[in-house]
Amino acid sequence: MDVGRRPACSLAARRGRAATGGPNGRGRGRPGLPGEGPHHGPGPDPGHVSPPESVAANSVPPGPRTPLVLRAGRAPGPAVMTAGTALLVGGSSELGLAVLEELLGPPPRRVVLAGRPSGELWRNAEQLRDIGYYVTTAQYDACLRADEIEGMLTHACTDHPLSLAVVAIGTMSAESFAEGIVVNGLSVALLLRALVQRGPEQVVLLSSAAAVRPRQSIAAYSLGKQLADSAAVLLARQAAESGVRILIVRAGFVTTRMTAGMAKPPLATTPDRVARAVARAVHARRRVVWVPRGMELAVRILNLVPRRLLPAGWR
Repeated sequence: MDVGRRPACSLAARRGRAATGGPNGRGRGRPGLPGEGPHHGPGPDPGHVSPPESVAANSVPPGPRTPLVLRAGRAPGPAVMTAGTALLVGGSSELGLAVLEELLGPPPRRVVLAGRPSGELWRNAEQLRDIGYYVTTAQYDACLRADEIEGMLTHACTDHPLSLAVVAIGTMSAESFAEGIVVNGLSVALLLRALVQRGPEQVVLLSSAAAVRPRQSIAAYSLGKQLADSAAVLLARQAAESGVRILIVRAGFVTTRMTAGMAKPPLATTPDRVARAVARAVHARRRVVWVPRGMELAVRILNLVPRRLLPAGWR
């Protein structure tokens, strides 16, 4: 299907159209839950989300995929992609949604948001529906086993092959150090491996500058991101042989709900700026992009400075 050109309206304008839904878990009725970590309640919300056991039971080997084409002649600007399922894992992520919208191109297109049941997940789904995309949801959390991850992907791509996957999983509010490592790192590494085996044309991992320069104040987050980032680097070499491209996004401080209330450091950026940088990097078929550009140089310089000489928050 020729998706043509993106409508002239800006991302901000399109997001402004998304009303805060109505009943049945489509906006106002559900509280927000931070992060994409393990669900600590008595059980998953049965409405609208398939339990991992049922999707794992229906797991089948990945089938053929629809090629994804990046169209030249539109830079600077977002990459436009052909038809095929687009998947956002971390469906409640503000940053993940911004990146997904920038890469989707104009509707119609099938989109799957995978994550824990939450108000943010429903609102993001409604926001995309209001723009004109066909949106469904699936359950994902960091406790899924490898077979359950494969089942989730099979369930998400039942009708159309997967062509784009954005992985936007991260939390700074884990209940323990071990949980922080699992949510930000181990679970992401398993997911990336499953995605590469399924064979989308493009995988985008929202990593972090903290993966290259860990900080004591966010140790579990940093170490988890290191694990996920390293897994993506290693998988990218293998994936390229089968036509799967992996882009690793190493962003600095991004002003989102997750960072609300934190002191804003130099080189802080926004979800929209990250999204535009990701689109340019996808268009150029790069493997790594730093956002903002100066972040890579800043990290290299900071790594040369003895940590005892730095302010406590920068160590």
